[in-house]
Amino acid sequence: MVATWRGRFGGTWAHWQLALSYARYLSPRFHRWCNIVVRAAMEHLDGPEAGEDPLLEHLLQQFRALHRRLDTVDRHAADLMFLLLSSQDLLLGKRRHFSSRSQAAIRAAVAAEPFEGQCPCCQQTPVLDAAGQPLAGAEFDHFFHRGLNRPEHGWLICAPCHTELTRGGYLVRFMRMPEFRAFQGAVLEHRRRAKPGGQAE
Repeated sequence: MVATWRGRFGGTWAHWQLALSYARYLSPRFHRWCNIVVRAAMEHLDGPEAGEDPLLEHLLQQFRALHRRLDTVDRHAADLMFLLLSSQDLLLGKRRHFSSRSQAAIRAAVAAEPFEGQCPCCQQTPVLDAAGQPLAGAEFDHFFHRGLNRPEHGWLICAPCHTELTRGGYLVRFMRMPEFRAFQGAVLEHRRRAKPGGQAE
């Protein structure tokens, strides 16, 4: 849930789980800080004495200021992603399909933890069968651009997620960036372990 109030002391407030998820996207260090400090403070702010304690009122004002700054960062990041996609479209041009080797690397990452065959975008719909092959409707999606086809440039997702990302424009993809970054990390880790001298499972 996200709520926005306008005015001098306005801002945007989101459910604490969304806030912590966004903090993970910004940086691991900030995410760790949010887990330890912000959540504890938010629990106190939810109490009946929030309007009576000067310290809690001060913390609430600080959170409002933090939300305004995060909103600005959010807008800038969305603008940068739009410029990135636009420049890639000019430079890269035509669509490049994922090779069989790239598809195998993506399938291996989907089959492993934490996805275990589920769509890495929504994490609700199976995209692999028992043999590790894509189910009907599952799509290899180019996350950044159709001309980038290395394993870390895409993922195997369910049909509804693929439709949403294809038709929703860059803002929808920006909203799914944390999920893709998590999957991208899984692909890179799988590739590292597959190299000679990599850590065994």
